[in-house]
Amino acid sequence: MLQHLAKWALFAALWRRASPYLLGTVIAVVMVFAVTAIHAEFLDYVRLRHELQGSESNPMGDYLSLSFVIKWLCYGTIALGYGIYWIRRAKVVSARRQSGRGRRSSGAAQPTVGSAGLTAGGSEKIADESLTEDDAAFDFLRDKRRLRGRAQQVLQRDRETP
Repeated sequence: MLQHLAKWALFAALWRRASPYLLGTVIAVVMVFAVTAIHAEFLDYVRLRHELQGSESNPMGDYLSLSFVIKWLCYGTIALGYGIYWIRRAKVVSARRQSGRGRRSSGAAQPTVGSAGLTAGGSEKIADESLTEDDAAFDFLRDKRRLRGRAQQVLQRDRETP
């Protein structure tokens, strides 16, 4: 029973860490399979043409080395694109985790993007402003030295009444 629970807990932890990167990973894997399949088809085409026309007439044989270069360039491009995707996605995930846990300070300077001067966290800044307006109603509590709970109020009332 405990092993089953531990397995599911491990699976849930891995899923929570990997799920933001799942779409990019699937796209990269599909692209690698597509490049591999296209190159394999080209090699089969060259082999079949060579068998049918004979060894003296093989114009596509000149492109064999070029096909391998193109294949590996495609693999490199996919790897580079996946790396860029991973870095950008990691920044988004870490920003979401920080804003979700309340680590973000409302007075911190936001980085700007583009010529319009829009902040990267524009919607979060608006949400922070609305929170500060809502919190203004509780300013009277911030000035008190000690807050009393309902139980403390009941006990004090019982002491004061004879």
